[in-house]
Amino acid sequence: MIHLPVPPVASKKSASDRSTSGNSVSSLRSGKSAPASSGPSNLWENIKAVLVTVAFFLVMRTFLIEAYRIPSGSMIPTLLVGDWLFVNK
Repeated sequence: MIHLPVPPVASKKSASDRSTSGNSVSSLRSGKSAPASSGPSNLWENIKAVLVTVAFFLVMRTFLIEAYRIPSGSMIPTLLVGDWLFVNK
């Protein structure tokens, strides 16, 4: 017989902790939303995330790889019209 260790049980919050939390079940059921985080800092975080993603895409496309589509049948039978290639730069 194999004996597995039992993980410790998480401590339960007291009634006062549950009533002060912003994401309680009763507030979600009543349609009240949780307190929103500060607007300008949240907006700035989203802008930074988009800018980093765009910069990463442009660096990859410029220096590493780029996708090309075969436009004509000049390479048949090796490559067919409409095939896509990733070109290592």
